[in-house]
Amino acid sequence: MPSHQVPTEPSGKPKPIAQRNFTDPDSRIMVKDGAFVQAYNAQAVVDAEHQIILAHGVGNQAPDVQYFIPMVERVIAHHAVDDATKLLADSGYMSEANVRHAERRGIDVLISVGRSRPKHATPIWSAMHDKLARPDARAAYARRKVIAEPPFGQIKEARGFRRFSMRGLAKSGFEWAFVCLAHNALKLFRALKSLHPEPAGALQARSAIPPAGGALLAA
Repeated sequence: MPSHQVPTEPSGKPKPIAQRNFTDPDSRIMVKDGAFVQAYNAQAVVDAEHQIILAHGVGNQAPDVQYFIPMVERVIAHHAVDDATKLLADSGYMSEANVRHAERRGIDVLISVGRSRPKHATPIWSAMHDKLARPDARAAYARRKVIAEPPFGQIKEARGFRRFSMRGLAKSGFEWAFVCLAHNALKLFRALKSLHPEPAGALQARSAIPPAGGALLAA
């Protein structure tokens, strides 16, 4: 995962603008809903079929763009992907490197390019813009908000998880992993219960979630 680097002089001495939180030195100042907060950046990749979190991670770098490749690699490491797999991501993840990486990994990627065309639009930006203009791609991308957003809403509103309770990047990463595990466990339980309505205590362990190959994913 990307790691924030404190701005330094050539000698290695921190610049006057460098900031450090003495309570939690790993955390960084980030913008949330227009306000500056001391925070971490929690990431998740979600499948479209069941809203299962397929990959998660926590970093102390604010921009999302740097998390795209590490999160893609985490998905590939644990799930089958093929040419039919689509990955949807918002404009915060858009970069030439991210698009090319996904394509090299055999993933059909759709990343929002925003509303305005850059003054010097790159071929990759123009190609993604044209791709998203196709009816099939536009319809696929329109589903991102109902794939990636609900798990975060459920975690915040239904589970009440709105801030980390431990300090440090490592501990926060473990805490986010536990939160994602609890989210997935509940999704699996409800999926099994709907497929196999059995008396309480008779529910058997069996998977109701298919492999990720050919799936629709969102970040």
